[in-house]
Amino acid sequence: MVEVACAAGASAVGFVLSTSPRQVTARAAHDLAECAGGNVHRVAVFKRTTPEMLAQIDALGEITHVQADWQDEAMVREFAPRVSFLPVYRDVPTLRVELAEEETKMPRLVLIEGAISGIGMLPDWGRIARATTHLSREFMLAGGLTPDNVARAISATGASWVDVSSGVELRPGEKSAELISRFIHEAGLGFRERALVKNKRR
Repeated sequence: MVEVACAAGASAVGFVLSTSPRQVTARAAHDLAECAGGNVHRVAVFKRTTPEMLAQIDALGEITHVQADWQDEAMVREFAPRVSFLPVYRDVPTLRVELAEEETKMPRLVLIEGAISGIGMLPDWGRIARATTHLSREFMLAGGLTPDNVARAISATGASWVDVSSGVELRPGEKSAELISRFIHEAGLGFRERALVKNKRR
C-alpha cells in the first residue's frame, strides 16, 4: 500500500514497529521505505521505543523520522542521530500545559493524537484547537480520522498535517487502497478550504 499512498499524493508514509496488528520489523520498514522514494517522508512509528530499536533504524537508513512519545526525545537523539524526531503528545487535560512547557525544545512539527495510542481514539478537536492557539510549531493531527471526517477535523483544529491508520482499513492491519485514496483526496480538500478561509480573514 506504500505505492498506493504515494501515488495518491501522500507526503509521508509510516511503519509501525511497536506491538500492533500493523507491526513490521525494522528490516521490513527499511524495505518498504525504499518503495516510497526520496520525496516522501518515511516514518518509523513507536508507542514507546528502546535504544536497540532506534540504533537498528538509524543503521539501516531509509527511515527519515521516528515518531515516538515526546518524553523519549533524548533517547531518539542519542541512538538515532541521523533521523528526525516527531514527538507525540496526547489529548489529555494537561495537553496545553505540556505544549507550553516543551515548546522551546520542540522540533518544527509535533503530532497530537487521542489519549490512547494505536486504537483509533478520536481526540477532542476543540481542546486541541484551544491548546494550540499560541503554539509556534506546526502540528499533525491523528486519532480516529477517516475519509468522512478528516476535512472537518482540519477545519476544527487548524492542523497543518493529518495522519491515518485504522481509518483506512477494512479490518485491523488490512489497508484499503480505495480508502487511502479517498482520505488523501478529502484531506486535500480540507486543507484548501482552510487556506481559503484564512485568506478571506486577511
